[in-house]
Amino acid sequence: MGNSPSKATFPEPDAVDEKAAEYAATQRLLEGLRIREGEASATVKKEALKEWEATFLRDPKNRLAIQTFSKADITTTLASTEAHTKDIHIFNLRVPFEATPVVNQKASGRCWLFATTNVLRHNTIKQLNLGDFQFSQSYLSFYDKLEKANTYLENSIELADEEIDSRVVSFINGSPVGDGGQWDMAVNLLEKYGLVPQPIYPESYNSSNSSRLNWLLTVKLREHALELRKLAASLRSTGQHSDAQALKLVRRRKTEQIEEIYGAMVIALGPPPKADEKFAWEYYDKDGKFHSITSTPLEFAKKYTQGFKPSNHISLVNDPRNEYSKLYTVDRLKNVWDGRPVLYVNTTAERLKDAIVTNLKAGRLTFIGIDSGQFSDRNGGLWDIDIYDYELAFNLKLGLTKAQRLATGDSSMTHAVVISGAHIVDGKPVRFRIENSWSPDAGEKGYFLATAGWVDQFLYQVVIDRDLAPADLVAVFDKGDPVAFKPWDPMGTLA
Repeated sequence: MGNSPSKATFPEPDAVDEKAAEYAATQRLLEGLRIREGEASATVKKEALKEWEATFLRDPKNRLAIQTFSKADITTTLASTEAHTKDIHIFNLRVPFEATPVVNQKASGRCWLFATTNVLRHNTIKQLNLGDFQFSQSYLSFYDKLEKANTYLENSIELADEEIDSRVVSFINGSPVGDGGQWDMAVNLLEKYGLVPQPIYPESYNSSNSSRLNWLLTVKLREHALELRKLAASLRSTGQHSDAQALKLVRRRKTEQIEEIYGAMVIALGPPPKADEKFAWEYYDKDGKFHSITSTPLEFAKKYTQGFKPSNHISLVNDPRNEYSKLYTVDRLKNVWDGRPVLYVNTTAERLKDAIVTNLKAGRLTFIGIDSGQFSDRNGGLWDIDIYDYELAFNLKLGLTKAQRLATGDSSMTHAVVISGAHIVDGKPVRFRIENSWSPDAGEKGYFLATAGWVDQFLYQVVIDRDLAPADLVAVFDKGDPVAFKPWDPMGTLA
């Protein structure tokens, strides 16, 4: 197990002379080969296994590692005491207050909606002098699913001439109404449907445990999509309808299908409030004073979030595979068919951290997108690249760069959370305080700590008000004309 710890390193390619560096690396690799030319094989040779095992077991460290790691959970055994000791939940830059309660998405993939409403409720709590408060995540999730169902069928109509096993059709068939989403998708929902307090449309079993309902809707939607493809082909073959007339006929049938999906969702989740119909919400403020508000969801979102404008916020991302200071989108990534597309301004990891600090200094929470499964301790509430020393235990040095992880599918944006604090040393953030949506039982009473080194590698997105964002990046956003990633690009992964 060794005397001196070795830490995970994540080098980035040398941009100055990448070809020369690649050639030099190839030469070093070839010079260091231990396997002789006659031992190279396309298959695993059984006679080589004995030699490999004998060589491996000659090292007492390896024999001890077998005794240690073959009998217990790897990460529990390998967790660094040093990392847990130095990564303390103390921060010298924080938002003025943190909302309660810590939320719980339970067995669903709605983290992006919990993160969105966590940002929004901060203003509402201040404005209405509230104690514990949540917006209804189920309300937004209901309409998100309905809109995704419609978008899936619209895509199926638009792609009716594509082969059923083409990559794009196979991709959209994969998860028509999954729980995940992105900031711009949340903006679409907020602008079309507004917000309601959680008591107006509370959690249900199927909103908190969504897999079975998602399966049911997906099976039926795939059936609907095949029917629409067949109908579109039949109308074209007759030659009796113009393209516009055929589309109207197909959409008439699609609308009937969406009505059917809506009914199934109402059965599982209950009838949701309507965006333009009034509801009455009665509550006590944190001083025990009674209040009553009558409002539509759209009015509530506009009036009781202290002027927070979701559409005024832009997404900055760090994708080292692609050119910085460019605008990107993901083809066919949307929930509302005629809504705002997903848009990313690509920049460096350093500038993402700067944007977070700027937001915190303004007293604001920050919506971020991360890869939460990497170098993570859920119980301890810790994201730190030094928490598990795999090279020390397994003789495996992990050297993928961030760009290589994206390119090979090793990492992507899998989770959305909110940053509420940072610890600044010599003008630079060294760790961040993160409000999660995994209940108060996870982490430090629901909060996690991410080190700056971890953030460099596994933070992909920061959402910031354009009024606080760097002017050059806002200009990139305003210029428009985004480069479109393929639908299956890792930057299209839904948190």
